[in-house]
Amino acid sequence: MIFLEKDMPIKEIEDRNFYREAIDIKLPSAILITKNKEEDSLLKILEDLSKHFGECIKFFLLDATKNRMHEDLGITTFPAIVYFRETMEVERHLHNPTKEEIETVLKKLCKR
Repeated sequence: MIFLEKDMPIKEIEDRNFYREAIDIKLPSAILITKNKEEDSLLKILEDLSKHFGECIKFFLLDATKNRMHEDLGITTFPAIVYFRETMEVERHLHNPTKEEIETVLKKLCKR
């Protein structure tokens, strides 16, 4: 099982701080929206990728069982990853993208 800890590079956010913490920031963001974080393989992938992209992208987790922001984003299938830059959504992955597919988007966001 994977549990978020304070020192992990992926920060858990909630509806109340979603925009302030993950959207209205200077760096691009990648937000994993899931209903079962303990069993979500994407969380492990993002944790690994954050080691390579953490200096230019912020990584977040939103638990859809406790929050409703996914409804505002029109997300009805889980897991999903939504990518933002300059307060605008630039890409999204629904279900389980590969590590390579995620990395391709992160490279674009970092302009690598």
